[in-house]
Amino acid sequence: MKGLASMAALAGVSPDTAQGAIPRSDVVSVGSGSYTTALPDDGDITADYATPPSSEEVYTTANASGPIPTNDWWTSIILGTNDDPHGRGAVVGLPYYAEANTRGLTVQYPSDWFGDPAEQGFLKMDYLNTPQLTIGNAATDYAESAADDWGDWHVRARWGDGTATAMDVTMARGCPLFFVEYNGGDAELTFETKDSTPSNVVPVDDANISVWADRGNVLGVSVDGITADDYTKQYGIFAPADATWTGTGTSTLTSSLDGDGYLTVALLPDAGSDVLDLFETYAYNVIRDTSVEWNYVKTDADRTPISSVRSTFSFRTEAKAENTAGDNEVLTCLFPHQWKHSSDPLTDYTYFSPRGTLKLFAGSSFDTTMTYPGILPFLSDEGNYDTATLSAYLDRLASNSLWQNGSGSETNTYWAGKDYNRNWQAIPIAQQVGNTTARDHFLNGIADKLSGWLTVEDTSYDTVEEEELFYYHDAVGSLIGYPDGFGSASILNDHHFHYGYFVNAAAEIARMDDEWVSEYEGMVNLLIRDYANWERPDGTDPFGSLPKDAPKDAFPFMRNFDPYGGHSFAGGDAAAADGNNQESSSEAVNAYAGMIKWAELTGNTAMRDAAIAAYTHEVTAIWEYWFDPSHDSFPTSWGDDVSSGTACDDATPPWGAPEFDYASIVWSTGYDHHVFWGPLDTIEVFGINWLPINGHSLYLGWDQTYARENWDDMTRTRGLETTCKPDVDAPDTDFLDGWKTAAWGYRSLHDAGDAVGLMESELPLADSSGSGSSTAFTYHWVYNMDAMGTVDPSVVADVPMYAVFDDGTEKTYIAYNASDSTRTVTFSDGFSMDVPANAQKSSNGSVTPELAPRSDMET
Repeated sequence: MKGLASMAALAGVSPDTAQGAIPRSDVVSVGSGSYTTALPDDGDITADYATPPSSEEVYTTANASGPIPTNDWWTSIILGTNDDPHGRGAVVGLPYYAEANTRGLTVQYPSDWFGDPAEQGFLKMDYLNTPQLTIGNAATDYAESAADDWGDWHVRARWGDGTATAMDVTMARGCPLFFVEYNGGDAELTFETKDSTPSNVVPVDDANISVWADRGNVLGVSVDGITADDYTKQYGIFAPADATWTGTGTSTLTSSLDGDGYLTVALLPDAGSDVLDLFETYAYNVIRDTSVEWNYVKTDADRTPISSVRSTFSFRTEAKAENTAGDNEVLTCLFPHQWKHSSDPLTDYTYFSPRGTLKLFAGSSFDTTMTYPGILPFLSDEGNYDTATLSAYLDRLASNSLWQNGSGSETNTYWAGKDYNRNWQAIPIAQQVGNTTARDHFLNGIADKLSGWLTVEDTSYDTVEEEELFYYHDAVGSLIGYPDGFGSASILNDHHFHYGYFVNAAAEIARMDDEWVSEYEGMVNLLIRDYANWERPDGTDPFGSLPKDAPKDAFPFMRNFDPYGGHSFAGGDAAAADGNNQESSSEAVNAYAGMIKWAELTGNTAMRDAAIAAYTHEVTAIWEYWFDPSHDSFPTSWGDDVSSGTACDDATPPWGAPEFDYASIVWSTGYDHHVFWGPLDTIEVFGINWLPINGHSLYLGWDQTYARENWDDMTRTRGLETTCKPDVDAPDTDFLDGWKTAAWGYRSLHDAGDAVGLMESELPLADSSGSGSSTAFTYHWVYNMDAMGTVDPSVVADVPMYAVFDDGTEKTYIAYNASDSTRTVTFSDGFSMDVPANAQKSSNGSVTPELAPRSDMET
């Protein structure tokens, strides 16, 4: 379908002459698609729409420019949707926990868990009982704080912008130093108890403060014994060379900083001259920029496949007069997902964190190397299923509405994505069984529906289909899909979850229809840029770059993905005391997998390599922080002593909350054993980090021992529910509709035989449900896994889309060749095979090709 603005222009009609809810001048055509730069003004429709954050809710200085980095660890500094000019949420950079307030920045660094981990359902760092330090200005309190500058994992926040007493604090993810700069007034540092608040300051008693090093401008300070937990905290305070401090040994330190206007506050891992000397070396090298560079390396110098993602994390600094560190050298902590994959030397100092042990590094940059495990766009035709039965399941699916609520019914971007997922998954299966009618039905259906979403179809905005559109909101720099849901518009939540489903559907269309790609590639690329802009905006046109004219400058760099933390965040405004969070890590993986497929099929190497980097880091972080089979991120005792009663009327699943080594939600401060909605079945708590099952999900089977234990934890927990849910006959049956594919698909990755038995007893599924999957896909997936065995992550290939399976007797190799000529694909164990152009092939000879343009298909 053509965008209305372009059609009007072709007809010689002025873009502004049409009457309707969207002025045609606000519709921007991108290829055959389009988006709007203004929300519809039809009150009957927009009454159901959430309003995105306004420019008044964006807190930046005049120095800041470009689209807003929402969904980040520090976003609460820049985006305030609760009318609070401070305190919009915690800033959890680790090892520190910080909050902006009227007095400045209050920081702490917890060194233990809150309470007894065995008694916690929500396990978090103990910021509730840890002494605090507030960095402020002796001359004033502040009406407002704002973001002044930022990089890939640092931010400079400003208090009192435009006043004679402005204060800047630069902080970075993982960095235990705070770089403070004053425009006027004296520095003030206040040591406070856990009970202190901005409106009721409770200073630490002088008896609990000891100054163990006084070098004039440099102090080493201990705060101890002020809570029952008896936490002792060490601080290093570094002022200009000729500065002195007033109030040493008391709860309040002040200094004029000898008129130089800068200091650094360090959270020390220990006390003593050695650690103070180390931190003094780097305390005067102020961080000015942080950046990551990713490289996807297919082979080594000998052309042996290695499939590596090599990442370089770099700092740029400004040296003050006292600096003795080398150019751009800093102290920063590496997280477990970093130091386990880095050969760079580390210091002997460590910090506690809810992500496990952080290790201190000194230098200007460090590198990590991770193995990219490959993905498949779909499974090949290897299953020992009955082909006629599989084809019949496809026909059954095709006989239902393609859309869960039927045509003409409103569906938000998340549930629309589930529909796309269910329907596109059927296309390669239909190819494999030769069901051309079903193939074309699903392909035509998703192509037409997705074209509608990617086009402002009619400025009159009178029908449900016309309501489905994307709006570019330049106040923050985001492409927002309407109808919206789950806070995707109001606070910019979950864009990678929602849009990832759209992109996966677009990738399947791209596999089959070059003409569609030529018409809608631009709009799909904008969707991807919204959640994972692989290029950094240059900031020269703040908030005014239309995506069409300057796509890289219209969106923040990698909105949802935290490059330093190694995983995505879902919360758009991060306005919580526990910082930001992500629940469905598997839907984040789905988003980057869709990006890989789309980029590979459309020949966008830069996009593909960024997607491969994000995918690789995300799955690595999932195994570290959601699953943690090595037991070094969350304690093994977590939840052991939570009541095992079954108070069915007073709680939602998991009833009894028995211990299990799995985090359903990862927060900045810790982990949760629950989900954000009121679940009806424990499968929801576990399955939210499995779905949607597809060719990108093979990482879930990397550790067979953990996968079995995880399944057993889920079924043991469901066993407590049999008294609460009388329709559940056994712990591993009668899963809630919409979650069966996730359960059986996950089970098949470590015990396919059992998965077959569980599945066959309950087929067919309710294909019209909101599960995002179908009987045909589930049947195809489980029987394929049963035939091929488990995934073998030890073998890699020299193409982006590949997988290797091992049934204990032989291996099955699968690879996708997106090029226009036959390619020899080589695997790291020495196996190789020729894969036809534009096709997926298995070592057993199964080939699933791409298709001719859709105009040549049956309709």
